[in-house]
Amino acid sequence: GGGGKEGGEEQVQAVCMLLLSLQRSALWGRFLGTLHSQHAYRRMLSRLIAARGGSVKGCTSPTHALEIPLSAQHTLELAGLAAADAEGHVRQTKAAWTTRINWGLYDDIDDDAANKDPSLMAMLPSSVNAWWMRQHEHARPRRRRVRVGYVSGTGFQEFTTTALFISALLARHDPATTAVACYAWMPDDGSSLRAGIAGACARFVDLHRADHSHAAELVNSDGVQVLVDLTGLTLNPRLELLALRPAEVQLHWHGYPGSVATPLVDAWAGDAVSSPPELASLFSERLLLLPLPYLANSHPHQRPLPLSCPSSSSSSYAAAGQPPKGVSRQSLFGDKVGEDHTLLAVFSQAYKIDEATLRVWVHALQASNSTKLWILRHNSASQAPLLLAARKLGLEGGEERMLFTDLLARGSELPAKALADALLDTPLFGCHTTGVDGLWAGLPIITAPAESLPSRVAASLAMGGGSTATVARNLEDYAHVLGAMLRRPAAARRVREQVLRSRGVECGDGARGERKDEEAGKREEDLGPIWRTTEFVRAWERGLRLAWELQRERGEQEGAEWRRMHVVVAAAKSDSLS
Repeated sequence: GGGGKEGGEEQVQAVCMLLLSLQRSALWGRFLGTLHSQHAYRRMLSRLIAARGGSVKGCTSPTHALEIPLSAQHTLELAGLAAADAEGHVRQTKAAWTTRINWGLYDDIDDDAANKDPSLMAMLPSSVNAWWMRQHEHARPRRRRVRVGYVSGTGFQEFTTTALFISALLARHDPATTAVACYAWMPDDGSSLRAGIAGACARFVDLHRADHSHAAELVNSDGVQVLVDLTGLTLNPRLELLALRPAEVQLHWHGYPGSVATPLVDAWAGDAVSSPPELASLFSERLLLLPLPYLANSHPHQRPLPLSCPSSSSSSYAAAGQPPKGVSRQSLFGDKVGEDHTLLAVFSQAYKIDEATLRVWVHALQASNSTKLWILRHNSASQAPLLLAARKLGLEGGEERMLFTDLLARGSELPAKALADALLDTPLFGCHTTGVDGLWAGLPIITAPAESLPSRVAASLAMGGGSTATVARNLEDYAHVLGAMLRRPAAARRVREQVLRSRGVECGDGARGERKDEEAGKREEDLGPIWRTTEFVRAWERGLRLAWELQRERGEQEGAEWRRMHVVVAAAKSDSLS
């Protein structure tokens, strides 16, 4: 390759794209133990980065960096570069655009009357907003409502996980305390999901034809005080909107599993497991720490799945009642998996699997002849490399022990997943959506959180869904937990029952062994924290208000120290701010 800074950047990009290709289809398995192994290319990338003073500029996008994966600090650098590009794109626009004062918390001044002196008020920048309010708040009573805007780069369309997960939450906002507006940056897909979200929002705006400046004016004219970005650096990001600062507080939640790495975003909404304060150096934002887990979902309201306790003759926990036609171990695997087999499931995409994790799985299969490994085939090209890698790691008869199936139809997906006995997380990049699905299907999650946020989300989900006992300290401990569950069926059964109890299913002596009656099953107090939708929404609303109040009291206090004042939201009704 070429020399110098530009040539070095091209070399870094080439090696990053090669590593991305190897990871996405598990092609690293073909080169395991050769001169062209993934480890060799990682060493090459490390040397190139070191030669460029530690910079990974030019490597790839931040989302691809999570897949390779790069280190947390290098991923943070790429996210910051993406945000800086967005700021550059809007710099000229922003010079001619000002943020007017939002008065949403006060009853005696409405939006139209706020700018009584346009020559003064219309030119006040947003940084003056909190100062002006503090000087005059003695003269006006507090309004109870905070104006919150949700912006989605993918337009709340049905194909997006975030829209599926938060739809029930939007419908449960308390209109007495929170006014909700939603901004969609893709056209209507005609789905009932998007229609339901539009109906849940007091104001729903289709922005797919709007430029960033027009969108910012709309958001600001709506009086939004807290703007919640649901996209971050994922599909169709809208950092240019954030760069125009249409709201006093801007935070990220749910979409991108990492820091957006820019002062454009004031807070990152997570929890004490996925984004603990001791790892705050991996975030440019202050942390808004919610009750476990921050990755809220709408499963109890949208994806009914009655579950039952296992029968005495089977280790599997089939869905209660009449499962969809054709959903059984026999239909999925033929004679390869019987009711007496232990079925370990991997629902994550291939890029999340690495050699170290596969080695743990292979050792577990070698130690237990009655155990089978079920892997969903997100990428058809990954099956052969994974089988080849397992054979190189010592697994014989891999085709009979590692079983691949195509992705499941939505109507049968969850009942089919309930046929497994446990969900194996991929610590390199842990499960998110599939982790919620697994817990809802009654499966414990065996996981080992590392330093990066993507590696820690599954632990947050597990601890909120009754699977705390299967959260390991590291990959070595992960192997011990997995081995213990295979050697001690009674202990594994107790862990599974704890997950089912979180779902409202009582097992054990004297229990009926089935979901409670329909009305009782809907009571949140019968469920684990991950399924208590209304309770989460109340905590989320308190967190949004606390984040806004902290920003409002900022005054002249600027800089990194001020941004490091995190917001902690208690699960109970009492708030704590630190």
